[in-house]
Amino acid sequence: MNILSTLFQVAAIGILGTIAMAFVLAILPRRVRAHGSGLKFPLAGRESYTDPDHHVTTRDASVLCYRRFAADDSRPIVVMLHGSGWHGYQFADLGARIAGAGLATCLAPDIRGHGANPDRRGDCGYIGHLEDDIADLVAAEVADGPTRPVIILGHSSGGSLAIRYAGGGRGPAADGTILLAPFVHHAAPTQRPNSGGWADPFLRRLVGLSILNAFRIRVLNHLMVIRFRFPAHVRDGALGHTITERYSYRLNISYSARQDYKSDISKLPPFLLITGEDDEAFYSDRFAGLFAESGASGDTHVIAGAGHLDIVDHEATFGLIAAYLGRFGER
Repeated sequence: MNILSTLFQVAAIGILGTIAMAFVLAILPRRVRAHGSGLKFPLAGRESYTDPDHHVTTRDASVLCYRRFAADDSRPIVVMLHGSGWHGYQFADLGARIAGAGLATCLAPDIRGHGANPDRRGDCGYIGHLEDDIADLVAAEVADGPTRPVIILGHSSGGSLAIRYAGGGRGPAADGTILLAPFVHHAAPTQRPNSGGWADPFLRRLVGLSILNAFRIRVLNHLMVIRFRFPAHVRDGALGHTITERYSYRLNISYSARQDYKSDISKLPPFLLITGEDDEAFYSDRFAGLFAESGASGDTHVIAGAGHLDIVDHEATFGLIAAYLGRFGER
């Protein structure tokens, strides 16, 4: 009995020591400065900005704003998830073009914590909040209309959120997924170091918070864990007030595929993946192998001369998306 008591005490001391160390790491972080040239921002030259024209009340009684580009209500719904630090205005051209061609109705939300006037910039309420928002947005859109296919489209981190949504089962399964230069996971073979100089993570804090969350201690999940390197001409430009430069732990985790990212990938519906040959953040030649290895079914295309951000409005991208959406007939 004394031996068991001693072992219990040693285990308890070890656990308490681990938790104490995790608190120290979380409270006293050290940021790792990214190396690389960063991302090129073709959207930065736009002089106009339009606020979202629609909103939906989510399950937690908050408001999710989005832009709606309408096509005939027999056509699919495409939910468009923007990349890190940005907002739904990223899809102003692509969404209007898809809808204008009669291919689908597009919904481009300012993901929670983003946009011109978020309630809490760079933060959300809990891990999984973003998936719940997607489910609530889709539910509101289809509530009073005919049943039609739902496609989740994501660019960069929005692509990782699309993968997470497929793997999480927190909402109705999508009928298809379109991934544009997707961030998969920080440990994925597609990842360049620090996304090519885009992201500065607070590594000690990330480690500390990961340990605390393993013990279901979430009191510090609001702390910021990553900073994005927006160039000065974007921060000081016409859209500077709309960018989000830092993420909390719970938002950062919610925006990414799970630790077992291959399992999330395996649950994707038939996908279309498009990336640029000159992507600054990811290795474009590694996506096809990773997704095949993970057991997902779909098509991967690499567009010559395209970079990480300009892939969204590239002419070849629209052609591939149009062909993909053409597979979903009227219902």
